[in-house]
Amino acid sequence: MNYNFSSLATASSTILLVDEDRFIAGILRQTLQSEFTIKYVSNGMEAMHWLEQGNSPALIITELKMDQLDGRKLIRLIRESTLLSHLPIIVLSDSDDSNTRIECLESGADGYLVKPFNPLEVKAKVRAVLRRSTIDKTPVKHFPERLTTTPQWILPSAS
Repeated sequence: MNYNFSSLATASSTILLVDEDRFIAGILRQTLQSEFTIKYVSNGMEAMHWLEQGNSPALIITELKMDQLDGRKLIRLIRESTLLSHLPIIVLSDSDDSNTRIECLESGADGYLVKPFNPLEVKAKVRAVLRRSTIDKTPVKHFPERLTTTPQWILPSAS
């Protein structure tokens, strides 16, 4: 099944990239810039400052190990904020420890990729997370509170 990824670009098609490594940022910018605007900051403190100015990216990609406000604290602050908690977050880190990945996912990350990485895998992960977050925002049609008839799948067979 093929998806129309151009429909994922909403009013905010900006990805906030948080990583001290400018080389990594350059690779990701090159990979993602055809579909997204990339806002690059080098640490969590700069990321929070940018977000607190009212900017709302479609997604955040963050490293864990940074001098000023590391990725774990950044995830926690975003998830604790009523204004920011809806933002999808992908961790891109050189820490491949299973406990670290579990901790990040349980604290609110929507995905975790290990460095070194395939840039096309990152792009696919971004698309998947955005596709899921777009689906999650669509209204769900609910069943009526009371069914007036018993659905056929509930009735015992007549055999």
